[in-house]
Amino acid sequence: MQINQLQPGILLAGRYEIVKRIGGGGMGNVYQAKDKRLADAPRAVKEMIGMFTDEASKKMAIEDFERESQLLASLDHSAIPTIFDYFVNEGNYYLVMKLINGGDLAGQLAKAPQKWIDEKTVTNWGIQICDVLAYLHQKEPPII
Repeated sequence: MQINQLQPGILLAGRYEIVKRIGGGGMGNVYQAKDKRLADAPRAVKEMIGMFTDEASKKMAIEDFERESQLLASLDHSAIPTIFDYFVNEGNYYLVMKLINGGDLAGQLAKAPQKWIDEKTVTNWGIQICDVLAYLHQKEPPII
């Protein structure tokens, strides 16, 4: 199934102007956007496509999305992007967060001359992941 992409210049929620698509997959896309209410501050807008078989599934998905958005917004850790907003528009769900430049793992591998990442870098990433997991597990109630 082909997911339609938002075009640059589209304004979401009367606030977030799409600049370009920066990633995505089968369930949605991630866009770079400008926050028009806050001096064009850069944002990442994650779009999750709503595909439901019935109204009960749709209602549950909306409740899950809102609960998860509230939970993510309550987190405060340097390795977790800050959540600024969430909303539903035309059956799709949007999460607005701090834009973090740097690419993804596939991009890092593609840039690596030897097509693999050195042990020291991977170990450092692993330690950072463990730090985030420790933070999440220490929350009340723990996030697992």
